[in-house]
Amino acid sequence: MSKENTIIKEFGLSTFSVNNRISVMFLALIILIMGVSAYNAMPRESFPEITQPEIYVGVLYPGNSPKDVENLIT
Repeated sequence: MSKENTIIKEFGLSTFSVNNRISVMFLALIILIMGVSAYNAMPRESFPEITQPEIYVGVLYPGNSPKDVENLIT
């Protein structure tokens, strides 16, 4: 088999990464530094206000015990 008949399939990003290790490491370092600086720049609160959604359902069923209301209504 000669060199003209062999087909070598190359993948763009993975081939670039293997051939340029230093560039990829430098890019990863830049992304890491930017992520840490963005994390440090985020506003933080010691005691943030948290509102939990709640709903109240009131049912009138006169003349029955709470146990009957619980079993019959829900």
